[in-house]
Amino acid sequence: MPSVELLSEDNVSAEVKPIFAKLKEKYGEVPPPLRAMANHPEYLKLVLQKMETVMGSDALTKETKLAIAFAVSQL
Repeated sequence: MPSVELLSEDNVSAEVKPIFAKLKEKYGEVPPPLRAMANHPEYLKLVLQKMETVMGSDALTKETKLAIAFAVSQL
């Protein structure tokens, strides 16, 4: 069964270190899916940019956005 290494702060590239620092500051930890994406820094950056675009909008309340994110993650 193939697996993806969940990178830690100790074994990421210099390019990813500041990203991990921001994530840790924001969430208290680096979520496992983002640790997996760190294997491909460009993809990680694109995903985070997309998340910021969607979650950064004022069109919906934070609670509504989180509820939608939770519901979608359960699919």
